Amino acid sequence: MTSMKTLPKTPLCFTALEGRRFAQVTWCDTWGLSAHLIGVACRLIILIKKIRNFDGEKKMKTASDFLSEANRAVEKMDTETAIGRHGQENVVFIDVRDGKEIDSTGTIQGAQRIPRGFIEFAADDSTDFHNKEITKDKEILLVCGAGGMAALTGKTLKEMGYTTVFNIGGFQTWKDAGGPVE
Repeated sequence: MTSMKTLPKTPLCFTALEGRRFAQVTWCDTWGLSAHLIGVACRLIILIKKIRNFDGEKKMKTASDFLSEANRAVEKMDTETAIGRHGQENVVFIDVRDGKEIDSTGTIQGAQRIPRGFIEFAADDSTDFHNKEITKDKEILLVCGAGGMAALTGKTLKEMGYTTVFNIGGFQTWKDAGGPVE
């Protein structure tokens, strides 16, 4: 059995935050513990560098970052499949574009017209603005101008507890494929 060499108590002080874990060490008296703490400190420094830029400031998310996250969170459904689901009782189509754009181009026949900036209120059954067509037991298919706003809206709905949410892309693609419009 190998014995660990004991060192005199050496002041070693650092504070580390990683997620919800917090560690503060003020004294270290064995080689093994020193090596372990140095390894932990190095891993924390690498983690912190991934989160912060070189100036030590927190990296700001870009529109592209938000869109990438939304596209990972919300499944894309091809237009032909979506057209096949049109008219089914358990399916709700939502056009998340603003009213002016819908007025100038049209929308999917029977689609709910709910702008992206209002979806949280329309989807929350505890508000006076809840749209009764939107329930968690229905399949929700989202359309917008090109697919980006639909993805962002879908991520919001998933965070609100809706599980069957799909991005069907842009309205023009729907129209060009012969989907029913109004």
